[in-house]
Amino acid sequence: MTTRYRPTHFGPALFALLAVALGAPAGADDVRVNQIMLEVQDLQRTVRGQSRRIDELERALAQARLNASGNPALRSPPLKPPGEEWLQSRNWERVRPGMPAQDAIAVLGAPASLRESDDGKKTLLYAMQLGASGYLAGSIVVENDRVVEVTRPVLK
Repeated sequence: MTTRYRPTHFGPALFALLAVALGAPAGADDVRVNQIMLEVQDLQRTVRGQSRRIDELERALAQARLNASGNPALRSPPLKPPGEEWLQSRNWERVRPGMPAQDAIAVLGAPASLRESDDGKKTLLYAMQLGASGYLAGSIVVENDRVVEVTRPVLK
């Protein structure tokens, strides 16, 4: 019976173990560091992709809640894909208390999420994560199909 070599996912670990056991030169450490850096970059790409998917799902959920609400002014055809309209200061200047909620959404684009309170108010949240610990966030509070409060985006 012959034993055949089967490649496994343990290759990098075996390489590192052999390098240490055989007293490999310092260059082996550089190879391992480069390999770890490539793995970290791959993980970062995966996390960014998953973040985009989560954002899209939250926006779709917010749109579904808007469309399902009993308020005709908040019902609309699906909003266009989220853009950067809400990131522009001049657009926030156009949103004022008393204006129809649908007009505010048309100016700022689709919110990242929607929160409903027991008193019938809806909060449209606009947010973006910046780095590991910071985020930019603003919101609009809607009651009876009208904007009642505007909180311009601030860095937190």
